[in-house]
Amino acid sequence: MTKYVFPTEPKKRVEVVDIIRGFALFGVLLVNMTLFKSTLFYLEKTPGEYVGELNILFAWIIELFAEGKFYPIFSFLFGLGFYFFTTRAKKKGLNVVSLYRRRILGLFMFGIIHLVFIWSGDILHLYAIGGLTLLLFNDFKITIIKKFILGFFVLAILVQGGLFLSESLIIEDQIDAEVDPLEERKMLKIQALEVYQEGSFSEILSFRVQEELPFVLANVLISISDILFLFLLGMYAGKKEIFYNIKENIFIFKNVLKWGALVAIPGLIVYVLILQDVILLPRELKLPIQEIVFYVYSIALASVYISGIVILSQKEKFYNLLHPLSYVGKLALTNYLTQSIISVLVFYGYGLGLFGRVSLFIGVVITISIFILQIIWSKLWMTRFKFGPFEWLWRSYTYGELQSITK
Repeated sequence: MTKYVFPTEPKKRVEVVDIIRGFALFGVLLVNMTLFKSTLFYLEKTPGEYVGELNILFAWIIELFAEGKFYPIFSFLFGLGFYFFTTRAKKKGLNVVSLYRRRILGLFMFGIIHLVFIWSGDILHLYAIGGLTLLLFNDFKITIIKKFILGFFVLAILVQGGLFLSESLIIEDQIDAEVDPLEERKMLKIQALEVYQEGSFSEILSFRVQEELPFVLANVLISISDILFLFLLGMYAGKKEIFYNIKENIFIFKNVLKWGALVAIPGLIVYVLILQDVILLPRELKLPIQEIVFYVYSIALASVYISGIVILSQKEKFYNLLHPLSYVGKLALTNYLTQSIISVLVFYGYGLGLFGRVSLFIGVVITISIFILQIIWSKLWMTRFKFGPFEWLWRSYTYGELQSITK
């Protein structure tokens, strides 16, 4: 049996990473709130289909600047965290492979519990499965890792294009056969609305297991293909140690900001023009091209967010403004899971039952309210404890013994 010792104490965290993580948690909650509160899981709306000026405005903001922009940040940070974790373990003389496998298994268990019993939009199980691949690359030279980053990025684009091309062709065939391609989704939407508004915990659980989990599990490999290169990119950044001495490496972040913006801004414009049919494409090609453009500019915008936060955090007035985000970021696992717990209690039938009954604007207000509460409680918690409650469970499982949680 592998013997585990007490882990390295988090005495000196790279605080800007916690700020970025906290920022990403707000973005994830903002995007997820549209799914928690309504049936968009089954039938998406374009921003123009919302009713009311405020709803339309926030639909565009979320679509263009939030959706698809924050899971890349988390994926990058996951790869960076892998480097931090394995580096500390090596310095302690621990068995890195065994320790990391336990860590990943612990994350996977959190993910499965979250996925099955709380919400079908879980990402933890994907990170656990995809995260195992990082062990394969840990001892590779940086030049080799760069090639794999490029290769997995191209793979992600090909998967996105192929997936949406096949979906587009199926829709075209159904239209030609005078069949409503959205009929099945419309029926599921009606069923979901009834179950989530009025259903008990067991009824919602049954619906999730029967109707949602098969879809989620069938797309695991596709979902992982989107994030593998981001995992490696985070690990690459860790190996280059650019977050350890930001002042010396600030030129790197400025270059990332510049090139990210040069891709993101025109990409965003092209995406809107395609979405609004200003740029006309053949019907069967519109969806795949639109989604590839969306994916690429979303990755670029995520890089702008990361580098922008790093650059701003070097100035005292902006650091003071951004610093509260670090409280949430230090308890990332706990805050991610509690976001789901709070949201389902607000929207599902076994809670307040507001599912499908509030506007997008009210959903944004709820998002901001939850996040402000998380900043406050995270700060208060960290005055007495070293880890969040779920982080403590995770670390205790990883290291094979209960960890000291109090300061």
